[in-house]
Amino acid sequence: MDIEQIKITPDKPFPGNDIEFCLYKTVFPKDSSELQAEFRKRFTDNGWSAPWVNGVYEFHHFHAEAHEVLGCAAGWVIVQTGGPNGLRVKLEAGDAVLIPAGVSHKNIDCSADYRILGSYPHGQRPDLRQGDPAEWDEVRAKIARVRLWDKDPVTGEKE
Repeated sequence: MDIEQIKITPDKPFPGNDIEFCLYKTVFPKDSSELQAEFRKRFTDNGWSAPWVNGVYEFHHFHAEAHEVLGCAAGWVIVQTGGPNGLRVKLEAGDAVLIPAGVSHKNIDCSADYRILGSYPHGQRPDLRQGDPAEWDEVRAKIARVRLWDKDPVTGEKE
């Protein structure tokens, strides 16, 4: 597994975070027939909530009250991080990303068969923010209060 850590800087009205966005390439082999079950087990074994299965919204959004991990269980998706001027990252089956609170993300393009699992640290519930400039101070304060996870959802390492 290759891990790339990326600093997502604020691009008002998208706040970013001092915690780095992590891209985990080839967490599991892309041809595994059990990716959904493997991601579910990995996330929950590392103390994250039971994952939902769906996709990434097709609009820029972020969570001011929770960190999020996404595991690509099928197909591929291109996710733009950090707002309209941000970095584009391609996730393929078997890859995962750790998105700190405040880092916006959006589905730019995807395969017809893509499927994503998402999870949050226990005790955190995601709110849905879309970069309202009037909320800038409020969301920055909320993001600063979000506690760090106990274990990395993918590697299991303690923070």
